[in-house]
Amino acid sequence: MRNCSAAGQRLQAMDGVTTALDLEAGLMPIGRAYAAAAADGRPLHYGFSASWGGARAQVLAGIQPDAQIGSGLAVLGNRAWQSSCTYRELAEWLA
Repeated sequence: MRNCSAAGQRLQAMDGVTTALDLEAGLMPIGRAYAAAAADGRPLHYGFSASWGGARAQVLAGIQPDAQIGSGLAVLGNRAWQSSCTYRELAEWLA
């Protein structure tokens, strides 16, 4: 996720911020989100939550998550991932 530039994070660090956590919507795949944050050279500690909406969308609608908040939020209007799922589908998206 690229919601804050490295320069912006340096300013946050000078204000005493040490960690930036993106937890509300989450990202998928989480490993890709961490790799992108590391490649950005973020000056703050960072962390992400997993996107359960993204996991459901992958299983129920075939939408491949790309660890970007914009595309993750774009899925919200797609009804295919909002339907009830079978126990097998539930186990798949929880995995």
